[in-house]
This record gives sequence, C-alpha cells and structure tokens, in this order.
Amino acid sequence: MSSPIVKVNDLTKKIKNKEIVKNINFDIHKGEILGFLGPNGSGKTTVMKMMVGLMSISEGDVLINNKSIKKQKEKALRYVGGVIEYPELYKFLSGFENLLYFQRITDNMDKERILHLANLVGLSEAIHDKVKTYSLGMKQRLGIAQALISSPDLLILDEPTNGLDPAGILEIREYLLKIAKEENIAIFISSHLLSEMENICDRLIFIQKGQIIDTEYKNFSNESPAHHYINVSLNVAPLSLVRQLLKEMGIDAKEDQGKLIIYTHYDHIPEVVDKLVSNGVKIYSISPVNESLEERYLAKIGGY
Repeated sequence: MSSPIVKVNDLTKKIKNKEIVKNINFDIHKGEILGFLGPNGSGKTTVMKMMVGLMSISEGDVLINNKSIKKQKEKALRYVGGVIEYPELYKFLSGFENLLYFQRITDNMDKERILHLANLVGLSEAIHDKVKTYSLGMKQRLGIAQALISSPDLLILDEPTNGLDPAGILEIREYLLKIAKEENIAIFISSHLLSEMENICDRLIFIQKGQIIDTEYKNFSNESPAHHYINVSLNVAPLSLVRQLLKEMGIDAKEDQGKLIIYTHYDHIPEVVDKLVSNGVKIYSISPVNESLEERYLAKIGGY
C-alpha cells in the first residue's frame, strides 16, 4: 500500500480540562473510503473539525501530505475538501454559479472542471438551475462537488446522507464510490447509517467517549485476520463449567439455543480450546458467527 495521505497522531482535544477526544491515531490512503462510527457525543465531528482547522488541537497533530495542520495549516488544507454537518450554498445562485464562486476563492478558474464535477455527482442536467429548486439530495451532491473543486487528495464528509430518502442515499453511495475510484481521492466519512457504511467503506474506525475502541477492514464479518476480534459459537458441555472457565479467562459468554457465543481475539481461540479440553469439557463444534455491522457496533459500544 502507498504512503498515507493523512496521518492523525495522538490527536487530543481538551475543553475546560476535560478531554473530549483522547490520543486518536489513524491514517488514510489514496482511493480508500474510511468510515468513522460512534454514538452521538463520541467525538466524531470534533475530530473532523480539528482535521480541517475549524477547531484548535490541544495535543497531537494531523499531517496531510506531511504538512502539519498545527504548524502549516494553510499548506495542509490545500489538499483537503470537506462538508462538515451541512454544505454552505447560495440558494439564489445556480449550482454552476456556486461552484464558480468557490473556484474563484482557489484562484483556479476552470469551467471545464466544474462541468466535470457536475457530471461526476450526477448534476449535469440541473447545474444551471437555482439551488433553491434543488432537492436535499441534490444539495448534498453539490456540496460534495464544491468540496472537490480544488482537486483535493482528501475528502471529509460528516453525515453526508443525513435526511435523505433511500434513493438519495443510494445516489450518494454510488457517487462516493465513483469519486474514490476515478479521482483516486481518500474519503473520510461519518454516518449513523450502518448498512451504508458497511456497503461503502474499505475500513471502519469505532470511537466511543473520545477514544478509538476498534478497527475493522473490508469484508468485515467474513475475514478473521489475527488482529481482529470475532464472535465465536461454542457447542460445548457442560455449560456451567464452560461459563466458569471462560470467566476465569476474562471472557463473557451469552447463551443462544443451547450454545455459547463469545467475543474474543482471533489469536485467543486456541487458548480457549486448550483451557476447555484440559478441564474435561466436551467440544462438539466451534464456528465463527457472522453478525451484521449493527450487531457488532452495539456489542463494541456496549449497546447490549
């Protein structure tokens, strides 16, 4: 894999001596769509705002193409486009005029680039219409085009499908996949729509109470790399003894149709088997449990 476009190093935000975000570390590569998941108030938007210079950084730093947001903010942000919360658009102007206005700010007048972006986000036919006539989905897509106007290496999107109907959500998904592939742009995206994140992202970061609690990779539920945690179904007996042994190992278990479901590190499975067998437990089968992202998300954040 190529060198990362973005390096987030020990990113921390303190407000009145309270750590809102603590020691966040991750990177993003070109052409990758990285998802950011967590409950409301977990720190997602705070991290994104620090990454685009909308909020000061208490400790740590963000490097974009090796340019520091803290020390070289203007140079670093030349590589970034973003929509945090909602796109800022002029409703009395057309979509084309909006993009032209924002392009002037970058001192890079290129009407062909505007038409290219309009086509990329599916607004070719409506680009000369007033934005006040746009649907919410069209405004979101225009906001993405606006964020792409300066040909950034990184696109940051905070809840880009918020408020959209299913057709609009599907459109945004298709355009983001297209943008990542055709423009070779790194995309960092947050959303509460877990099914969409599972469909679109190459990697997922889970954040809770301002800290990263887990990371998952493509084909999340089907892969079991050594550094992953997974759910495992144990068909074993006697259950009471197994529960006791698992508790000694610091592993919680829940019963499901006469079997025990445990959540453990992939590398720990042989250790679990050895512990059970050496204590006289009968093992009939062990198999991974392919849970939905929603189930895994709730398990990670303590939702059940």
